[in-house]
Amino acid sequence: MLFHFDKWGNEIWDANTFLGKCGVYAVSVFFALSGLTLSIAYADKLSASPGAWLAFWRTRFFRIFPLLWVATLATILLDETPYPIQRILLNFSGLFGFISAVDDIALGAWSIGDELVFYAVFPLLWWVGKAAKPIFFLLFAIGTGVLGAYALVWSNSEATVTAQWPVYVQAPNHAFFFLGGMAIALLRPVWAPVAPGIWKKIVALGALFFWWYGPGENPVGLISGLHRVVLSGLVLILTAGWYMAAPRFSGGPDRALRWLGEVSYSLYLLHPLVYRCLKALDARFLDGTQTGLTVVALMATLVLSHFSYRMLEKPVMDWARRRWPTR
Repeated sequence: MLFHFDKWGNEIWDANTFLGKCGVYAVSVFFALSGLTLSIAYADKLSASPGAWLAFWRTRFFRIFPLLWVATLATILLDETPYPIQRILLNFSGLFGFISAVDDIALGAWSIGDELVFYAVFPLLWWVGKAAKPIFFLLFAIGTGVLGAYALVWSNSEATVTAQWPVYVQAPNHAFFFLGGMAIALLRPVWAPVAPGIWKKIVALGALFFWWYGPGENPVGLISGLHRVVLSGLVLILTAGWYMAAPRFSGGPDRALRWLGEVSYSLYLLHPLVYRCLKALDARFLDGTQTGLTVVALMATLVLSHFSYRMLEKPVMDWARRRWPTR
């Protein structure tokens, strides 16, 4: 959100800044955290039975689709541009991630489409990871090779980000992160003897390197070439380091972080819509400053995300749990 507000307001994308790099790699962290947290949450819940897999997919459906439908419909209405019926159906069904992630309608929804692809195969991957770890790590190695092929062979480092976007958003290009998150969960028993203090140092050094590392003026360096390989590896190092360091918070910081965790999905999908509406209102009636617009958009997004979680997402998830209780 902060990256988008800065980019839209200043109309530049500096790939060498911390925010500029987060514009790409915050989403990569999301994929890694998804693989990690699902592996933790379902460590003892996901058997090889079809019923358990169906229950997992049903839970994911009710978590993802209601807000995705709202954001997609709102985008269609704001655009006032006819969309092909095929593209609309792909977005409302979630199949765009499987077929053409670049055809997302809600801004940023491509990553949700990719995530739905990963959800589809997660039960099988987790069963393999628990029953046959060598096979899982072979799959992770293949995912690593695929990311390298996208970065070094299938992408053009001389092109623009816009030109490379259809290649970048494809689900196989991000499987490395999801599989890497799962690998971190599987390797935790092996890494457990390492003191948390060492992991904290790894996180600190990794964060400093991420801050310092510059892929050049052209943002395409963030999604292609050797820079892509280096920063992708760093994402997994930081994710593993933070998880193994096991930082603990209490009081206000704990409550604030838990709340941000709850509303993060809403925040991700709704902030483009909030900014777009406020930008139009500002241009028509106020003609205020960019700083003022950014502050108002930030506050409005946080408030709207809170109500979206409390009044839409959580009630739908609670209804689904009552309708299909866990046995």
